[in-house]
This record gives sequence, C-alpha cells and structure tokens, in this order.
Amino acid sequence: MVGRDRGHPTGRWLRRSTAAFVVLLFACAVLAYRFDLGTQWLGWDYPSPVSEPAEVAPPPGLSLPTPAAAPVVAEPTVDQAADPTAVRRALAELVSDKVLGKHVAVAVDQLSDGSSVYAHGADLVTPASTMKLLTTLTALETLGPQHRFRTTVVAGPDPKQVVLVGGGDPLLGRAPAPDELYPARADLRTLAAATA
Repeated sequence: MVGRDRGHPTGRWLRRSTAAFVVLLFACAVLAYRFDLGTQWLGWDYPSPVSEPAEVAPPPGLSLPTPAAAPVVAEPTVDQAADPTAVRRALAELVSDKVLGKHVAVAVDQLSDGSSVYAHGADLVTPASTMKLLTTLTALETLGPQHRFRTTVVAGPDPKQVVLVGGGDPLLGRAPAPDELYPARADLRTLAAATA
C-alpha cells in the first residue's frame, strides 16, 4: 500500500477551501452591491439605466445622430389642482352607466401630492390595464402571434337556412362599423349578406 504524501493537500481539504473561497467571494459581491462600494472606493459612477436613461452612453462603436428638437404641439399649461366638484360632475353619469357592469371602480388623485379628488366603487381592484396585459400575454402564448379569428358558415336545420359561427373574434359586431375605425371590423349583417 502506497502511503499518502503529507506535502500535498487532500481532496477533502481542497474541496473545503474552494467552497469557502466561493462563499467568501459571493459575500464580497453582495456587500459591494449592497453598499455601492464600487462607486465609493473605485470611483465607478455609471449612470443608472433605470433612473437616468438619457445619461447612459451608447456602446462603443455605435454612432447615433443628434436628435432634432421636438416641435411644439401645444402651449404649456399652468399646473393647478383638480376641482373635486368638476371631476365628480364629469364622471358621475359615466360610472353609473349600466353598460359598464356591476363592478366599476374609479380613482382620481391630485398630481401634486396624490391626495384623493374622486373615488367610486371598491377600494381594492385589479386595474383594467394590468388585466389587458395578462390577457394579451395569455392569448399570444396560447394562440400564437399568427392566429386569425374566423367566422364560418354552416347549413342550418332548414335547407334554406345558413348559420354564421363566430370563432372568437372580439371585434365582430352586429352591424357595420364606421370605416375610420382601426382595425377594420367584420359584422354579422355584411357576412350574412355576402353568404346569401
């Protein structure tokens, strides 16, 4: 049996020292990030792409043209507090419209300090804009970006009858929509006439 050379570290000692070094390195990285040591000690003062996106320099080798000044499209207005009476008058009829359903919540706050100007409905709701994002993502994941909604035609029980079968088109209407609406919308009357 060959004896172990005491001058060389054992595998166990090597594994432990490597693990300790990795843990120490990770702890140093966390501390440097948490206390922003790169900025304080090493002088790294890069602008944040989150809070200062305009200050972030483009990558090396990329030359961007100097943007032209944006044209003025409206005169600047003076900031002023919203009038709660005027807001209530403008929204009262809208929020009570039965077309919106039972669960309607509206909150209007002052821009200056965030104080409430007008509130209607439940206190805690999921904003519609957030739900639109989730619905869109789910539709894209489930149906795919190339999916097209189709309205098909089948024969009815009566030989002289045809039936239009909607395929989930959210824009399909009963009557023709104005031409200026975007995107263009199909309607049941036009489809029925074309089928006949």
